[in-house]
Amino acid sequence: MDFIVKLLQTRGHSLDVDSIDRTRYLHMPRALAAISVFLFTRSYVGEPVQCWLPKQFTDFWEQYVETYCLIEGSYYVNINSTNLPHAEEKRKIIYYQWIPFIVLSLAAALYIPRVIWRMYQKKSGLDVSSVATDLKKRARQLESTKIHLDSTRFSSNLGAAILFHKILSLFIIVLLLFMLEHFFGVGWALQQTMNLFRGVEWHESAQFPRVTFCDAEVREMGGQIHTWTVQCVLMVNMFNEKIFFGIWWALIVVFVLTALNILDWIFFLLNRSEQKRVIMALIEKDQKTSKSMEDAFVTYVMRRSGASFVRLLSFSVSHFEMEDVVRPLWEDYRTAREKKADGDDDKPFIDDEDL
Repeated sequence: MDFIVKLLQTRGHSLDVDSIDRTRYLHMPRALAAISVFLFTRSYVGEPVQCWLPKQFTDFWEQYVETYCLIEGSYYVNINSTNLPHAEEKRKIIYYQWIPFIVLSLAAALYIPRVIWRMYQKKSGLDVSSVATDLKKRARQLESTKIHLDSTRFSSNLGAAILFHKILSLFIIVLLLFMLEHFFGVGWALQQTMNLFRGVEWHESAQFPRVTFCDAEVREMGGQIHTWTVQCVLMVNMFNEKIFFGIWWALIVVFVLTALNILDWIFFLLNRSEQKRVIMALIEKDQKTSKSMEDAFVTYVMRRSGASFVRLLSFSVSHFEMEDVVRPLWEDYRTAREKKADGDDDKPFIDDEDL
């Protein structure tokens, strides 16, 4: 329950990821946590099960039987069936008691890559969120003090870590989709979607039955046990069916967006010219700036990790705020080059091994 409270009370959004990541690990888990709270109140506070009982049952017995059917579960019988199934053919429906916890577990699963991503940032020393927060704070205070980062930190495999946590997220989404397909039946959501497009009325399904039967056992005086078969209405399943239909499609959309996002990052990490374009757009050039200087700065100072760091910042802070991060590194690089005795523009001012 603490996870729900913290997730719903989170203000703003994290500044160390792109918009697709925010949708996947922040907005969607928030929505799922809110849904789980709603379903929890419907399942355990309201009246999720209402049964049609014999006339001789008092209000107390009615409450007992409905509670019994909620806890022990009921079984589904097709409306066209003329007879109730035999005892060995009855398949009890007990999952609806666990629906709020299932939805909450989906939210927690989507949040796992976020935890791993934060752990990596703390270990590597490249905390994108802290830098972005500091930049925004300075901008609000109208301060132009520049943030000095140690370029040796860019030797870490930040780009690989970004891809890893995105691919892990994609794997978890696929796992959740397979779990839902196994739990509610293969092709259930797709069939319901096709029916909607065809204009077919949304009928009751065996996955989320609204009308079920329950065998309530009652022990009477003398030790005799009587079994009463009652017909019950699962009102909560009207919500469950629509909610899981929406969750299935939301996971499909997030899966596609995440897959495209991974391809976009792979293109960026493998394309040096794209990295150069992003970095050099933040630097004021003059007549002394040559193409070889730019290439050396991007290749040996910023590196692939530095370019990834700058790109992540671009999703959270403005262009002018990012300049306060890149310009000091560029100025230090130019100063070191000017002190070189040979003045060779084709080589970095320090050896690659020293970075």
